[in-house]
Amino acid sequence: MYEVNSEQTTCYTFINYHFTFVPFVEFTDNLIASQAIFFFAAGYETSSTVLSLCLLELAINPEIQERLSIEIDTTLEKCKGLITYDAIQSMSYLDKVVNGELFDVL
Repeated sequence: MYEVNSEQTTCYTFINYHFTFVPFVEFTDNLIASQAIFFFAAGYETSSTVLSLCLLELAINPEIQERLSIEIDTTLEKCKGLITYDAIQSMSYLDKVVNGELFDVL
């Protein structure tokens, strides 16, 4: 999208056009929960399917759920409660759980 006037020519990229006016969003528990519910309600998309199966397996395997909970709590303590990209990347057990590497395949 281009905006042309006599003084200058400005090019607006898709990202600049759509995200310029988005204010900083603080990730609260309610926001995260509502986004998770939205994924489930969105239908048969890959994200909602992965989250659904992951939560099912965690419910069936409480020992994995407990170990994951400890890893998340420890990471949040180190990061003073902030959920950052680096914090999520540092959780190797979370990665294994989401990728299904810990669960028996039928």
